[in-house]
Order: sequence, then structure tokens, then C-alpha cells
Amino acid sequence: VTVLSSSQTTDDVITEAFEYAQEQSPGLLYIEDLDSLLGSTVSYSHFLNLMDGVSAKDGIVVIATSNDLSKLRESVTDRPSRFDRKWEIPPPDKQMASKYLKHWFGRKINIDELSTHGVEQGFSYAYLKELYLTSMFHALAANRKSPNKNDIEKAMGQLLHDKKIAHEFFETQSKGSNESIGII
Repeated sequence: VTVLSSSQTTDDVITEAFEYAQEQSPGLLYIEDLDSLLGSTVSYSHFLNLMDGVSAKDGIVVIATSNDLSKLRESVTDRPSRFDRKWEIPPPDKQMASKYLKHWFGRKINIDELSTHGVEQGFSYAYLKELYLTSMFHALAANRKSPNKNDIEKAMGQLLHDKKIAHEFFETQSKGSNESIGII
């Protein structure tokens, strides 16, 4: 069962996800961006009660992601039997970005030139993968099997634009604005 962060994710939705995971036991309950959910659309007390109920039952593993662990209360992060293991996946440095892009692009391009640019822009692993996918779409649209430098530069431009819009959106949301930005 996967729960994605959304303004429609309420206490009732979280309860339904936990109940469904229990019905399907053994199972995995995956919650995306827990730091965005708790305290905004899902109450801490409700979530903690559900987590405490899971610990009493066998067969459900709960995994959650967080973009900023410090935004979560200690009652979530530091209590035994709630989340027993925590792993930080830092943004890629130049060497890791290069290895990651080589995995996706293979020998199709000069990875070292691109990975430096992606790292300088603060690209996460997800953005680096998206760089590959978007450049492949450009290549396929031009009836090519692999991207060329122009395709990659277009993809980079698109991603930088999308990243800027996403950053602006989350900045307005964190300031309590009801204004929304559409991304196509």
C-alpha cells in the first residue's frame, strides 16, 4: 500500500491505508513525504495511534520518506517500535552523480561534463534520472535511439525551469498562501 503526500490525504485516508495493509498482511505500507503530511492534513495523534496499533500486529512493515527529518516530532522519529531504522540519502556529489548518470546514459554522452552541471544545480538522484528520461523523449521525438548533446541541454533547461516552479510553489505553501502554481 502506498500513501502519497497530497492535500487530499486526511486522517481517514491514512486509516484506510493502515486497515487495507492489515487485511493484506503480510504487507508493506509505504508513506511518501511524511514530513509534509503530519501536522498539515494528518494529525500527529491520529498517526501515532495507528503506528502504535501496527506494532501490536504482525505482518506489516511501515516505511516512510521525509525530505526533512527535523520537521518531524521526536514522538515519531525517536520512539522504539515506530520507525526503528533511519537512513539518510544525501544529494549526490560530483563522483556519485557521474556514476549514476553513467548507469542511465552508458557511453552515449560525456557524463563528466553533465554531472558537474547537475550537481551545481542541486540535482537529486530523481532529477538526474529525469534528465535521462527527458533527454530520451527528445531523442525519440526526433527518431533517434539515443540523446545527443542538444537533447540533454533541452532536458536540462526544462528541469531547471520545473525545479524553479516547484521551489516557488513550496515557498508559497510554507508561507500559508492559498495560491497555487500549475505544472504541466
